[in-house]
Amino acid sequence: MPNTVVWGRYLVMAGSTPFAIEFTRVNLRGVGPLTLAQLIALALVVAGLIMMVRHSRSDYENASRIGRTTS
Repeated sequence: MPNTVVWGRYLVMAGSTPFAIEFTRVNLRGVGPLTLAQLIALALVVAGLIMMVRHSRSDYENASRIGRTTS
């Protein structure tokens, strides 16, 4: 498994848990109903998802190229 997929999964897991836990804590709200910790956790999740999507797209493009050159 490539490093980008591992990092992407890690960021999604490392961000989603604190995001959910912060709803039960009583902290000052930062932007709207979200705290600063939730905003950071949300940024981690988004970064992880972007990494995984980019990697899957590059795999798809590479597979397409290989398919075109062999036919």
